Amino acid sequence: MNYPWRIELFGGLRAVSGERVLTRFRTHKTASLLAYLALFPDRPHLREELCDLLWPEADLDAGRMNLRVALNSLRRQMEPPGTPHGAVLSADRSKIHLTPGACLTDIAEFEAALAASMRAGAEEEALTRAVSLYRGDLLPEIYDDWAAGERERLAQAHLGALHRLTRLLTETGDFDRALDHAHRALPLDPLCEKSHRLLMRLYAAMGRPDAAHNQFQTLTQLLRVEMNAVPSLKTRDLAAHLDDPAAEREAPALGTSSSTPGRPQPPPSPESPAAHASSDSLPVTWTRFFGRAEERERLTALLTDPQTRLVTLTGPGGNGKTRLAVEAARGLSKPFPGGVWFVPLADVADPRLLGDAILAALRLPRASPADLWAQIVAALAGPPMLLILDNFEQIAAGAAPAVLSLLGKAPALTCLVTSRRRLDMPGECEMPVAPLPVPDLAETAEQLSRSASAQVFVDRAQAVRPDFAVSDRSAPDLAALCRALEGVPLALELAAARIRALSLAQMRVRLDQRFELLASRRGDKGTRHRSLWAAIEWSYDLLPAHLQRFFARLSVFRGGLTLEAAEAVCEEPAALESLAQLRANSLLLAEDGLPDLRFRLLESLREFAWEQLSPEDREDAGERHAAFFAAQAAWADEVLQGPDQGDWLRRFEADAANLLLALDWLTDRPDRAAEALAMTTALYHFWLLSGRQHEGRARLDSLLVRLAAPDAARADALTVAGNLAEAEGDLPGARVRMEDGLALNLRLGREEQAARGRGDLGIIASRQGRLPEAVAHWEATTAYWQGRNEPRRAAATLNNLGILERRQGDLDAAQRRFVECLALYRQAGDTQRAASVLHNLGLTAQDRGDLDEAEGWLEEGLTLQRALGNVRGIAMALHGLGATAQKRGRFAEAQVFLAESLTIFTRMEDTGGI
Repeated sequence: MNYPWRIELFGGLRAVSGERVLTRFRTHKTASLLAYLALFPDRPHLREELCDLLWPEADLDAGRMNLRVALNSLRRQMEPPGTPHGAVLSADRSKIHLTPGACLTDIAEFEAALAASMRAGAEEEALTRAVSLYRGDLLPEIYDDWAAGERERLAQAHLGALHRLTRLLTETGDFDRALDHAHRALPLDPLCEKSHRLLMRLYAAMGRPDAAHNQFQTLTQLLRVEMNAVPSLKTRDLAAHLDDPAAEREAPALGTSSSTPGRPQPPPSPESPAAHASSDSLPVTWTRFFGRAEERERLTALLTDPQTRLVTLTGPGGNGKTRLAVEAARGLSKPFPGGVWFVPLADVADPRLLGDAILAALRLPRASPADLWAQIVAALAGPPMLLILDNFEQIAAGAAPAVLSLLGKAPALTCLVTSRRRLDMPGECEMPVAPLPVPDLAETAEQLSRSASAQVFVDRAQAVRPDFAVSDRSAPDLAALCRALEGVPLALELAAARIRALSLAQMRVRLDQRFELLASRRGDKGTRHRSLWAAIEWSYDLLPAHLQRFFARLSVFRGGLTLEAAEAVCEEPAALESLAQLRANSLLLAEDGLPDLRFRLLESLREFAWEQLSPEDREDAGERHAAFFAAQAAWADEVLQGPDQGDWLRRFEADAANLLLALDWLTDRPDRAAEALAMTTALYHFWLLSGRQHEGRARLDSLLVRLAAPDAARADALTVAGNLAEAEGDLPGARVRMEDGLALNLRLGREEQAARGRGDLGIIASRQGRLPEAVAHWEATTAYWQGRNEPRRAAATLNNLGILERRQGDLDAAQRRFVECLALYRQAGDTQRAASVLHNLGLTAQDRGDLDEAEGWLEEGLTLQRALGNVRGIAMALHGLGATAQKRGRFAEAQVFLAESLTIFTRMEDTGGI
């Protein structure tokens, strides 16, 4: 269809018809009227609505007159003599709109290209078209609220298109174009970690791991300087994998990965974990694996059969379902190029948290609470993937439908579930996991060496007593033990741990006695379950009384514990020795890899230990547990903003299940809700940095309803809830909570908290396009920090104001802000940020046409940047000086500056520094 007019809004307003190009209009408001009609062309607009929008301060009659004048001016420009009246602009007494078929906008073309990119086979061409249409930000000369919101939306869409195109070109091996688009994305939002990750993955695919590492270092420095933060766990994880030899071998194969014949393979989504897929998600195993050759072969065949999408390993606890799943999965990287991802669910009791557990296993932050499952589906929409859902039985009733839905929406996904019972879902293939085969009583020592259950016992026994060996004389006792324990792997391991103190014959007698007791006390239990519980109870009874109490109290923990936690919660000063003894007896696992050694009970052992506690003991243990983790939460704010943020975040994430359990404990008790609110508020940086914004916000909102008292704790909770809402992208919700928090802080006379709240509200207002409001908040915040002699905090808000005013074209105001900001940074001795402000002053002077002043600021900034050794700052200052010299007409001097700047930028690019 041929349109008489093409209206362009990206990069500035232009109206084009043949050779006619309109860039100037009668007034700024006339241009705004055309832009608004073009931006929202699908509906008529009431005249009163347009008056309020464009002339909000005028009365109705004056507004109507202004609108008529602007409309007539546009008609004269776009409907010249010979053009029928209303051919472009349709209007009646109440409404105005662009005549259908009269105008095409670059916005419509951009969004059509994005829509076309969703069709199979058209993605690259459509995305290339979309990014070429984006000539710059939407209507940069218009600052009204309606433009600001659309500007942000389209800017994010453009950035997303660049990300998708970079990913696609990387996967097809078109590295030059991918690199070009990756570098175009980076300056659009320098703090966007996704842009940096794409560039890191691209460099890895190109065989340039050093460049990928340098890119990570650039991001790390940028976040530290600009936000006093560190890269997210996802980004740090990617950087760590760059050193993994297996990951480096796989990196170039992003576009040529093998696949399972017959399985559908949609292209990976931008947030798909397939781009850095590996089996690193599988848990580390510390013991040898015996037997199960037939089971592994059968399980592998099921998982690689295109017709099988859901396999459930069933059997009682301790039978080895998890170990079998992990061992089989280790050899499945080729048929599942999208990755093998292990989702531990032993500590998840609420079916609603399944999605969060999957996201955590995929190493993806939660993007939006409303679109949780959509995000998961998108992440799993790449090449074939295997998702292992371990210990599913406790959430099976509520979560099984979600698994079925996930399989329906992610056609390349296969799920392997371990559970004590089947899911009873359509298409489910159940594979029962039996205990290990047991030997005959008459077998010799040599014959026993080929029995899987005997192999497990001997291997675990030799771990605690290396000289242990089986003779023909002791072989009947070992065979009897294996038969008594029915080949249950966990029971065999628990028994083997006792080999230091008991002979095989002694163990056999004691276990025979234990089975007789269980037959009368646990007649409702199946034989296999009785054998496992017999082994656990037998090991438990051999512990001294104080160690029995300690073991039982450990059952209050979820997801593991540290030595410090065991000492405090279990009231055990000698916890280290007790933990060592439980570990030696195979009643406790030790896990390394974190700043602190952690210990964990297997779920079967934890269930047994919990049953040993009386109701009073359980209440007491829960109270101490909640108190300990509430105390941990109280100083989370400090340590999660300090120099060791990464280590502390790993500690808090390792204890996530314990923190949530403690919160639930407090929340469930009506008289403890205030403590729950304080703890939830204190965990602000944990919610934020771990991607759990939605959970933290939901808990705060629920508690705020229950506790209406207008106190300081409520004010802090409202502020934190607002910040978490902002992190989720819910700006209206963030604004409401922050305004309530500010009002309460003002009522309570908490001036410092009110100043921080105003700063936060300034950011919200700026993001929503309410620029005068943002300025008012930041000016009030600046005045407060200056009055408190807090120069750095005052300077930060002044810098925000200066940047905003420069973008708005108010250059004199911007210069005043920057000058004041510079003085404060100098007062605080912050040379690095002072150099940055000098650059801002130089650019502002350039915009004002004062080239002498620009040169002075930029030269001073260059001197500081050279002293600091800031390579990027040096290159930017040189570029600014080159531009200044060029404007002066001193082209030879400009060439020297620009050539040196280009050399530095090129060197940075070659090493991944850009």
